[in-house]
Amino acid sequence: MARKTGERGRRWYFWIWVITSIFILVALLAGLGYTELSHADNRGVFKTAKLALGIQGSLNGAVMENYPGKRPAKNLEISVDGKNIEPVKSGFFAVRNLPTGIHTVIIKGKGYEKVVKKIAVDKGINEESFSLSLTPVEAANRWMQTKKENKYEDTYSYLHPDEKARIEKTRYVQYKSKLQKQYNVLLKDFIVHTPRFVDTWKHPGTGNVYKDIAIMKVDGVITANHIAPIKKSWNVYAQNVKGQWMFLSAN
Repeated sequence: MARKTGERGRRWYFWIWVITSIFILVALLAGLGYTELSHADNRGVFKTAKLALGIQGSLNGAVMENYPGKRPAKNLEISVDGKNIEPVKSGFFAVRNLPTGIHTVIIKGKGYEKVVKKIAVDKGINEESFSLSLTPVEAANRWMQTKKENKYEDTYSYLHPDEKARIEKTRYVQYKSKLQKQYNVLLKDFIVHTPRFVDTWKHPGTGNVYKDIAIMKVDGVITANHIAPIKKSWNVYAQNVKGQWMFLSAN
């Protein structure tokens, strides 16, 4: 009796081993055909084995501008491990059924600096924020637009910290408002040209020397009381400060 019981036990363990081996083999073979979300450190058979075993998670991403206002970024191209992802809405995207491990997220968009970020995805829901910096031209365009619309508080927010140290916000807004009211000076139109980058630049007003400056030519049309529109060209100077292109001129 004991002998038969022992034989049944051995058979039971044998079939458990066989079934387990078949399951693992199927998962690994299925991995050979998995190509949608490949990654150099975590791909192929191992990735699909994780999916087959339920070792997966989801990634919820929030993409905000690293600039005054911290607005959600728009019109983005988002990919995870080379696969394009459609945003859920402006500034947000979601990816489901990702194998746990490291994944590469790339975010691009007109007017933004490209972002490449490696994200560790754990089992369950993972949330990650992404901060996008404006290109120098986009930053200059937005700065000029605040001038065109006479939004002086917004204009001030784009100034370099050193310029803000020279004149505080209230005085700046009062000065610009008084000037506009007295002479009705308006920026009617403008075009910002491709920047050129210089290693060093000397501020004409303070004599301070700055490194890694983007210089952009602006062609504009300016109007004022009792004069015809004037076409004028000038340069603007910007430095990258903590991921933001800030302007070294309080004009």
